[in-house]
Amino acid sequence: MNPQWSRQLFGVWAIALLLFSILATFAEAQDTRAGGESPFVQINSDLPAVQFQQVNWNLELVRLGDSNWGQVCVDPNVVSRVARYRDAYINVFLYTPGSESPHWVVENLPVPAPSCVPQPGQTAPYPDPRSAQNRRRPVCRYFNLQPDTERGTGHVPAVQATVLLSMQPLPLSEDLLPAVQRFQPARFLVETVIENAEGFGPDPMLGTLPPRAINPDLPLGMPPAPITAVVGPIQDLAFPLCVYQTDAPNIECAINQCVPMAQANTIQFLDDQYNGNLLVWNLPELPIPGIGKVSSAGDIIFWEPVPENSVIANVDFFTRRTGVFDAESGSGSDICQLFRGLFGYLVAAGPYTTAEFRHQGTNSATIGDGAACDTITINLGGNVSNREGLKPTWEWMFDQLVQGRGVAICFGRYDVDGNRTSGHCIRVWGACKIGSTKYIRTLDDGDQGANNVGTRNQVFQVEDTGSPGNPGVPDGLLNMDGMSWEIEFANSIEAKPTLLIP
Repeated sequence: MNPQWSRQLFGVWAIALLLFSILATFAEAQDTRAGGESPFVQINSDLPAVQFQQVNWNLELVRLGDSNWGQVCVDPNVVSRVARYRDAYINVFLYTPGSESPHWVVENLPVPAPSCVPQPGQTAPYPDPRSAQNRRRPVCRYFNLQPDTERGTGHVPAVQATVLLSMQPLPLSEDLLPAVQRFQPARFLVETVIENAEGFGPDPMLGTLPPRAINPDLPLGMPPAPITAVVGPIQDLAFPLCVYQTDAPNIECAINQCVPMAQANTIQFLDDQYNGNLLVWNLPELPIPGIGKVSSAGDIIFWEPVPENSVIANVDFFTRRTGVFDAESGSGSDICQLFRGLFGYLVAAGPYTTAEFRHQGTNSATIGDGAACDTITINLGGNVSNREGLKPTWEWMFDQLVQGRGVAICFGRYDVDGNRTSGHCIRVWGACKIGSTKYIRTLDDGDQGANNVGTRNQVFQVEDTGSPGNPGVPDGLLNMDGMSWEIEFANSIEAKPTLLIP
């Protein structure tokens, strides 16, 4: 079954009508609470729909606590019930001490409706939140927790914010801000979370370099800036153009395991999507945590999947990361290791994992058997990936998702001076365009290692807003949320299931 997606475009008259409706609704709104009949609903802290977080970074080269990096996570199970199982959008307006007007820190965070909707006359909540099969992961987005200061001022125990839910994306117009102030902001507690998600590069195939002296004040650059609302009439507002796949699975990740994990999550999606009935595309192992453990016999070093029945353990086994002794140890991976792990596993998995492969980025047009990254130690089974662009683009990712292919990306984090401080790989399971603003939805594990608290679903705005260290100077690479983080590589996997004829 192909992913559910929709294309809805409206003319100028519809845009004007929508903006008028939004402004009129806000102008009449008083203290609207969750569960009301208005299509625009305020989400207060007494409803377990939104969680604010302060991120403590614990990367190999970056230790950053009590920072101004914030994250807001929305529970789609709660929001869907408030939105009556329709598509919804969350906007967050943050009040900082001494400010008279709020900062618009999160705009139009999409919360898609469940794939199934309640039937007429059904009274029980649906999907049933007690069902693991129906329950969806929180969706998160970074924001600047302390936008009035460059470096942050320490631990933030709580924030004052207005969180609004709407049935359509809000226009990024300054005319909305006075109306937003009609709502009484709520006090939200802020929890502290650890993030150590990394394990990709630097990579000579991308031209990235090992780190130099890292800027100690802004080692990850600046968090996403608040929205600058448009002055005057909105010229570019349209209903969203979106494609969504299922957001499962998202397996727990070991330290520095992001490269094989992103690929394992992607091929597991293909297994879930295409294996069944008359079609077979089958991974013989299970989507459970595991590692490609390094062992030795005398001077001979070898790898083994632990446990043997784990998809990620077997992908990691062929990736050949060094120093992997448990979930808390091990090196990262480069692009050659990415493809060796992916191709090696699919060949070993048997005859029902045939696929075609494409990528964007790298200095090699063809990667795989008989081409770049070939190796005599791993059977790549004739598999190759062909490049379809020198730089990753949103349009390519969107098109791959529309065609039911699995997609993963790898990105680099850079400090304020343009020095690469870490890299990370994640699965992309959705892409959306609202007006001219483009978003991707991703899956990864934010807290890697021996725990089960880090899996997450994130949203990023993507646009070339400038090369690291040179804001505003485009370099052809997509920045994530306008930060000095750049998408360096993307790959897609197209399953070729076998048709079983009775």
